[in-house]
Amino acid sequence: MMKASPGQMTLEICQEYCIHNYYGLAAVENGDTCSCGNGLQSYSTLGHDSCNTPCAGNSSEICGGKDAHGNRFLSVWNSTSTAIIPTFVKQVGAYPRLGCYTLGSQKLAPPLSAATYTDATGMTVESCVGYCISKNHLYAGLSDANTCHCDDTMAPTSMIQDDVRCTMTCSGNAREFCGGQRGVLVYKWDKNSVVGGKPKALNEDNTPLG
Repeated sequence: MMKASPGQMTLEICQEYCIHNYYGLAAVENGDTCSCGNGLQSYSTLGHDSCNTPCAGNSSEICGGKDAHGNRFLSVWNSTSTAIIPTFVKQVGAYPRLGCYTLGSQKLAPPLSAATYTDATGMTVESCVGYCISKNHLYAGLSDANTCHCDDTMAPTSMIQDDVRCTMTCSGNAREFCGGQRGVLVYKWDKNSVVGGKPKALNEDNTPLG
């Protein structure tokens, strides 16, 4: 997240900042605050008409807004730049990324097995975490670019792997990684991972692998 100097925020400044940090989505709120990401959170909804706050650096542009109840809204822009390289989603809501774990085999149990589903064209990290939340599970994991796994514990045979084993891009968002054929990209609920309504991981480094 980036807050511009007083009176400086514009849509262009926010978009340039996000692209520079390898994010395809740029969002502005409160006239002066820019946030970035590669996918919307699972609870995000579109089509609101409460984005009515002028940008601090250009009053002809809109930078988010509030409704009569004080709810905040963001103006979101999607870049088509080819400079956006796939990266790991650091956190979804209160589910920060744990890492890449062994997928399992004929001899080893999969790390997460209480609930699972596959989406060949629409899987994202956000949609998987949202699914696991709907099933009241503490863990969410992704494999094979299109499969979501949920559970409340991890199999004791699960072992952390190099991140390179979890670098298949999501079937629903080519800017995000959704595990691999030999690895499950795992996220775990942590009540302390959100402070003031913002994920702690928001400003962690987003440099791509390699």
